[in-house]
Amino acid sequence: MENQTGMQGRVRFIRCKASMLTKIVVLTALVLSITAIFTLLGRRRDLLEQTALLERQAETVAAENQRLEQDIDQLDTPENFRKIAQEELGLVDPGVVVFTPQPQE
Repeated sequence: MENQTGMQGRVRFIRCKASMLTKIVVLTALVLSITAIFTLLGRRRDLLEQTALLERQAETVAAENQRLEQDIDQLDTPENFRKIAQEELGLVDPGVVVFTPQPQE
């Protein structure tokens, strides 16, 4: 198939000479884009490390919570109430005599 100029299947490219200013603007935009990409990649790495640290801390706190809940469950017995009352408050059952040693001088 021929076009009106008589060329068959040829495509003609028109070359434009880019000004120096255009080249500088494009190069600057490219450098800024690359810099932004590397900055964002570094920030992403930092956030992933922080996320991993927070997940480990959450696991530690959950384990401590579970241990404390078990301690609370164990404390909720009459024997433990009596033990705490005697050791921390100095209380004893009626009729019990407590002897406390005096420090030697």
